[in-house]
Amino acid sequence: MITITILVRLTDGRIMTNIINATAKLTAKAKLTANKIKYKIDDSSTINRITYSLNSKIHKVRMASQRAVKGYDEQQVYDFGDSELKLIASKLHKFALETIGYPDGYNDYLKPHEDGWEKTIAPFKAAEAYTEEHGHIIADKDKDGKPLAIQIPTCENVGIEYSAWLEDIEYAASVIDEYIDYNYNSDRIINTIDMFGKDEYKRRADMLDKEFQRTWAWLGRHIMEIWF
Repeated sequence: MITITILVRLTDGRIMTNIINATAKLTAKAKLTANKIKYKIDDSSTINRITYSLNSKIHKVRMASQRAVKGYDEQQVYDFGDSELKLIASKLHKFALETIGYPDGYNDYLKPHEDGWEKTIAPFKAAEAYTEEHGHIIADKDKDGKPLAIQIPTCENVGIEYSAWLEDIEYAASVIDEYIDYNYNSDRIINTIDMFGKDEYKRRADMLDKEFQRTWAWLGRHIMEIWF
């Protein structure tokens, strides 16, 4: 309850009336605010969000203090942290845009493919390299033989091995990006649990973890070809 003490002339009835009205309004406002706070505290998702956010901040402070004292933190010793994975993912994205080579006879496909994927548009770098070497693919000509339209090179045009290699590099980077976001982004974790429940979140997390492990093993097999 909010109490207001004001020295006034008791003989002035108007002042007393204003004081009583002001006190009533403030009391009602205080009750409304208290009810809102109670509602938020009762909301379990809000409690989960606040708890996870605080734990995440405490963890980051603890890791930062370890790096300041020792030069490294326990996360770097026992497991890759999100900062290291972000660096690897960014390097892979860049590699996929810049590399012009691929392992000879490459067929260790990482990215799942649907039937007919060979006829889909080739990765940007592969299509660019093909056009520079062979020129544009003419899709249509007029009656005089002048080109009316050009066709973007397909995976089949530029080479299956080269296309698959670039697609797999980009896919590996995307899997790592998704793994980081799903495991280190507290907002996404809480939102997923709020929307689908803890069981569904765990199911998705387990599926993503398996794909991450498969991707990590693929990177290990091809580290010498990537070596950035």
